[in-house]
Amino acid sequence: MEDPQFELTHEELIFAQSLIDAAQPQTVTLKQFYGAAWNEIESPTNFGGRFAASVVARRLRDIALTGGITSARARIYRIKTGDWVRCDAKFSC
Repeated sequence: MEDPQFELTHEELIFAQSLIDAAQPQTVTLKQFYGAAWNEIESPTNFGGRFAASVVARRLRDIALTGGITSARARIYRIKTGDWVRCDAKFSC
């Protein structure tokens, strides 16, 4: 069962969905996807975990975890590909 306290806040969900809605289909890390706004995130590790939990809980549309990670341990996401949720080993769907 998902823990709503470990997901994005309402305001964070609205902002994230606005970025997704404006995006072209792509495969990215959160840092790449958020661009300059990433510098405003107080705790990137905590935010990344909450973002992933929100994706798995299907709180965001048109985005999916690929199950891949970078050498810097950043999760990789697919935006607007129609492949909505594929969980990595840390999450269960």
